[in-house]
Amino acid sequence: MALSAGEKAPNFSLFNSEKTKITLSDFEGSKNVLLLFFPQAFTGVCTKELCSVRDGINKYHNDSTEVLGISVDSVFTLDKFKAEQQYNFSLLRKMFPICMKLFMSHLLIWV
Repeated sequence: MALSAGEKAPNFSLFNSEKTKITLSDFEGSKNVLLLFFPQAFTGVCTKELCSVRDGINKYHNDSTEVLGISVDSVFTLDKFKAEQQYNFSLLRKMFPICMKLFMSHLLIWV
């Protein structure tokens, strides 16, 4: 299932690095959501990519847009990664069977 920019994403619920359940549909009608899929915390490419979002957060994270990073790492790893890199947006733990079915085209890019 390939999504185009502006197309409504399938709903899902995932836990963030603070162990709080985040549901995509909770933002519906109030905010756009920028989903950042990254394969693994503490890797050079992923750290650089997320740091560039952190440093340019005003381009993305405002009154009308919420930034959510999504990875397969545990919530404990994501919590440490977020703290060390001082990310100013939520990092969510992806459960593979759920997100693989919902966002297959994006996941295939990582393989």
